[in-house]
Amino acid sequence: MLKLQIPLDGVEESIVYDELISSSVKDLPKTPNEFRLEPTEVKIQAKHRAEVKVFLVANIAKKYSGNIIISSEMHLYENKKLPVCFNAIAPEITCSPDTLRLPYCFKGSEYEQTILISNKGNVQVSFWLLDYKDLQRGIYCHRRDNEMGLIDPLGSAEFTFQLSSGSLGEHNFTLLGFVLGNGIVPLCDITIVGIGPVVIVKNESLIWSNINILKPYEKTLSIFNASPIIAEFIISFEKDSNLWMVSIHDGIIDPDETVYVTITPNPIDVGLLKDHLKIQVKDSRILTVKLEAMVTGSSIVFSPNIFPFIDFGPALRYLIRNS
Repeated sequence: MLKLQIPLDGVEESIVYDELISSSVKDLPKTPNEFRLEPTEVKIQAKHRAEVKVFLVANIAKKYSGNIIISSEMHLYENKKLPVCFNAIAPEITCSPDTLRLPYCFKGSEYEQTILISNKGNVQVSFWLLDYKDLQRGIYCHRRDNEMGLIDPLGSAEFTFQLSSGSLGEHNFTLLGFVLGNGIVPLCDITIVGIGPVVIVKNESLIWSNINILKPYEKTLSIFNASPIIAEFIISFEKDSNLWMVSIHDGIIDPDETVYVTITPNPIDVGLLKDHLKIQVKDSRILTVKLEAMVTGSSIVFSPNIFPFIDFGPALRYLIRNS
């Protein structure tokens, strides 16, 4: 009885294209068993031959040189060595574009991008995108569904991925892919700039001219959320908030919605009343609206009313007439 083995082969089961595409493979082998011998034991009668098939599934790009060891069960003679070698190559792939910049990515929103992967080799290549996560900054980039497949020789294929930013500012990372046989390869340098909500105020100023000190005069200010995420805001005044009244002091604006704020001067004396309304939007900027009101009239109130004349009653009129 003869036994056949390849000692330098790996210990993990190698994978083939079909298993990769069907997603039946969860983890890639680091030391794949790329050879398979059938059978591994043969019994040869005198003056006969035995056929042994050697199967090779190269999983790693490398140049291999080894031996098939043929040993006798009874150790009747020295082990025989049959040299085997192969040179496994992985095709070169390129990505278009090789740089990608997304300058306006609303915080927490997901964006979809498509890249073109080209196979520059003359053999079929198995390829898929690798996910990227930065938990500290909230940066996520992941392939859509199970984005993987085969790329024909000198062919190209589109791959789609989604990415999002959970923090403000500019963030840079490299999108990676995995080529069966060649391992992890860099594909595209990505810059993503996270921004907060965009809020628009229609009026830059609100002017009240010649208002009476004793009467309320309202004006309405519209605040529009022009972004796909909610906007949280707080309203305050630059100077004395006691001189102005607002209908709401804080709130949330849904995407593509408008909130209306009523503002009323509350003067305590005549003259020019000036201030600035400040709208502070979370994760965004502070909007300023100029407020100005010219207050006229008097703050002295008579009870009963003495205007437009003083009525002293009939008795006083009678005395004056007969005096």
